[in-house]
Amino acid sequence: MLHKVWQWLQHRWQGLQRWLGRRPAFERAEAQAPPPRPTRSDAEYEALFLPLLENPALTSGRFKAWLISKNVLEEELTAWLHRFGDRLQQAPDQYQVLAQRLMQFGTIVNGPTAHVALKLGQSLYVPPPAPTAGEGDVIEAVFREER
Repeated sequence: MLHKVWQWLQHRWQGLQRWLGRRPAFERAEAQAPPPRPTRSDAEYEALFLPLLENPALTSGRFKAWLISKNVLEEELTAWLHRFGDRLQQAPDQYQVLAQRLMQFGTIVNGPTAHVALKLGQSLYVPPPAPTAGEGDVIEAVFREER
């Protein structure tokens, strides 16, 4: 008999909570579970990140907003950037423009991704060779007027 009274009280309490907009703890746990994050391939990260480097108005705040809008965790992006850097290191001379953009990104934006991008850009960038003697000299010419 006491068991039935207890069940009746629990049922009424749950009904009252639902009526007030609250759900029991076991129902809230199921309702508040975040949706699973999509896992992206390296090609998808590359397609997302490279256009970001071309943005001339990029700031730290805009980068954070970009992460949120694209549903990207900075840790995942940083891990991808390490893998991407390993691939770029195989032929660094082909990626000089990308290296400059990575260094620019690393100096403008704050955070672990920017730090990795700066280090990667610095390791890829090969400054142009200094001109050799005579190559960049100005030739002075004197014109004579002959009559």
